[in-house]
Amino acid sequence: MTRTHEVTNQPPPFTGYDPRSGDVLLRTTVAREGGGWIDARAGMLARAVGSEALQSLAAQANRYIPELHTHDRFGRRIDAVEFHPAYHALMSTVFGAGLHALAWTANRDGAFVARAALNYLWNQLEHGVSCPVTMSFAAAHMLHAVPDLAARWEAKLLTEDYDPRPLPVAAKRAVTIGMAMTEKRGGSDLRANTTRAVHITVNDYRLTGHKWFCSAPMSDAFFRLPVPNGA
Repeated sequence: MTRTHEVTNQPPPFTGYDPRSGDVLLRTTVAREGGGWIDARAGMLARAVGSEALQSLAAQANRYIPELHTHDRFGRRIDAVEFHPAYHALMSTVFGAGLHALAWTANRDGAFVARAALNYLWNQLEHGVSCPVTMSFAAAHMLHAVPDLAARWEAKLLTEDYDPRPLPVAAKRAVTIGMAMTEKRGGSDLRANTTRAVHITVNDYRLTGHKWFCSAPMSDAFFRLPVPNGA
């Protein structure tokens, strides 16, 4: 390698720092709102966020985009989306830290503030996995309205674990939720959606329409936003 001149006017890589320790407003606000008990976990996550290792994973996860495989090598239709290992490493970290579940499982004052603090810290590193985190968090609340679904999904949805294997829910350690809301007609104007939901049985609906954006397509279930039949 040929030596070159010394560069003195460029900052060093911004790694090895703790985004929480110097954020007085974050720490004091969380404590004031009753979430100070999250300090130890928040400190661990903050140091991980500022580490070179996680920053490298975030860069790789965004550089190597997911790939759709419609068929396996034997010609069988699989419609599998392959993510880079860095993406799965980030998902393991963020779900393992409980960002999707803490507000529901902590069962103490300040739980939502504590969860917000963790998400605030994480989003200083990488946003791509925040959608399945947020959808999984929201799904837990939605499941309360359907007890039989909650019985099958809630425990694995709220566990602090990540299981990317494409298996039935019963065979998995943990599950994640994605979303499929956007339509060509509607775009970001969800009021213009035309997908219809027709009630079939007590908890079953037939959806007819065309969703053209799917967040985290290898999730175990998805939020949909249809128009009720007759609306």
